[in-house]
Amino acid sequence: RQKEEHTMLSGPVITTDRGGRLRFSAGIAYQLLKRLQVEMVLPNLLQVQYQKSRQRSESSAFSNVETEQFSFYSSMNSLPLQEWWGLGFRFVL
Repeated sequence: RQKEEHTMLSGPVITTDRGGRLRFSAGIAYQLLKRLQVEMVLPNLLQVQYQKSRQRSESSAFSNVETEQFSFYSSMNSLPLQEWWGLGFRFVL
């Protein structure tokens, strides 16, 4: 939640933002040696986001505005394979 207050010629304007984001990443690990693993990750495979914003003022010169946004995103259709996957190594102590 985020809240801001601005003073304009017509009086104070209060902006309130609320929302959330959920991301899903998939990965797989393979054990190369007893203490060494290699991992492949597909970051931000799926993402769902919701945001609600409201601007209000007690002044009649400013109209109250309320917006609501819901979005769904998948990184699988946006970039070539070599640009959206990650490779890493894990050393187990």
